Amino acid sequence: LFGPPFSPRLWRYKFEPRAGLDPTVVWRELHYGVGSVVAMTAWDVLIRRDAALGGGITRLSETLELSWGGFALLVLALGFLGDAHFYWVHRLLHASPWLYRTVHKVHHLSRNPNPLSGLSFHPIEATLYFSSLPLLACVLPMSPAVYTTQKYALLLFPIAGHCGFGSTEHPLLAWLNHAHYLHHKLTH
Repeated sequence: LFGPPFSPRLWRYKFEPRAGLDPTVVWRELHYGVGSVVAMTAWDVLIRRDAALGGGITRLSETLELSWGGFALLVLALGFLGDAHFYWVHRLLHASPWLYRTVHKVHHLSRNPNPLSGLSFHPIEATLYFSSLPLLACVLPMSPAVYTTQKYALLLFPIAGHCGFGSTEHPLLAWLNHAHYLHHKLTH
């Protein structure tokens, strides 16, 4: 996954194959990634505590019953609102010179992104990124299973955009985000 010994056939689709992975970068990204998971866990504890106390703020419900159409609308709303939240938080992090220099720059230290880069956030950015969990749990009615799926999606989705693999020519790999790779490579 990280280099030619592990995936020689896939390595030719690495955006920057000659760069390899610097162990200090991997350790830094692991360090910040663990901190990001801690931030997500803190939001999760608050949300689940509220739900356990009767849901004074959140709309999680063990007894929620949705039709297939209602479930499809919920999934679309989760996707739309979650994506909008990410867009505006990310835009804010780039628009504010202080936030970029102090907070978001940690994420951009990875010039040759790898799967660990996706959650390599400053603690403030991790708190902002995962704040979509309470936002969505307060706005949309959902079962704990749907909420948990959303939580894991926030943990897993950044991997594809940060793996550093893809191709503008190969149709099977075109979905991997070359633009996001360039965003990391060129944004200082």
